Amino acid sequence: MISVFDYTDYRKYLTDWLAWKKKTQPSFSYTTFAQKAGFRDKGFLHNVIHGKRDLTKESLVKVSRVIGHVTAESEYFENLVFFNKANDFKTRNYFFEKLNNVKSVESTAVRALEIRKDQYEFYSKWYHSAIRSLIDMYPFKDDYSWLAKNVYPPITPREAKKSV
Repeated sequence: MISVFDYTDYRKYLTDWLAWKKKTQPSFSYTTFAQKAGFRDKGFLHNVIHGKRDLTKESLVKVSRVIGHVTAESEYFENLVFFNKANDFKTRNYFFEKLNNVKSVESTAVRALEIRKDQYEFYSKWYHSAIRSLIDMYPFKDDYSWLAKNVYPPITPREAKKSV
């Protein structure tokens, strides 16, 4: 899958996205794209990719919808278009900052969803949390057989030891 966050040129992004889309769905074409977006010009995307047309605010919303962007991707794509269209340093810098802000928020959200290896291991077996609760509630004296028998359904003493 192509990620808009990896690009600073929206035409390059659209070129790569279209190549990916054609690879995953061979029947997809410029005409298909135009129909899905509601453009009368069948070659709209071709003209945009090759620099013959620019995306407007209205057309970039349609393009973003057809691509299937979620909120942060749509915001990034919009700022990317305006960044590429900017004619002066101040405007380009303004949109570059906006790109970085959206990208930063998105990467923070992705990191929040990632779990560490130890967290994964803990939640990978149902009985890890049960064992932890038992150890917190009752004095534990390295009696793995007792632990194994006191969870339901019962586990082996070896599983209890590994869990601890």
